[in-house]
Amino acid sequence: MTIKYQNPDNHSMIKLIIYLVINVLAVLVLSRIVPNFEVNDISGAAFFVIILSILNSIVLPIVKIITLPITILTLGLFSLVLTLGAVAFAANVIPSVQITSTGLNYILTLVILSVALSICNSVVNQIT
Repeated sequence: MTIKYQNPDNHSMIKLIIYLVINVLAVLVLSRIVPNFEVNDISGAAFFVIILSILNSIVLPIVKIITLPITILTLGLFSLVLTLGAVAFAANVIPSVQITSTGLNYILTLVILSVALSICNSVVNQIT
């Protein structure tokens, strides 16, 4: 009987690549579906997903801990504001990704992007 050793780092790297590819494809599809969201090329979508991933994994947890009292006072709605702010920041940093609407349509576009990417992340977590 042989026992195979699987490197856990290899599995997490594959999971990360699958996560990035599915999210890049989701961003490209969303740029075709959502009228106020434009992505000029695949590299822009990839950079958008990478920036958003860094924000979600490193910056947002720290900011959520700092703003925990405000989140409690607003019954969790401030957490949504932070998430939408991360998406807006990522869209503003990458020049080939643009949200062309203003006001309430801008916020609605951010909500649609956040929900769609959350669904994609849930699918990736179920697959891997």
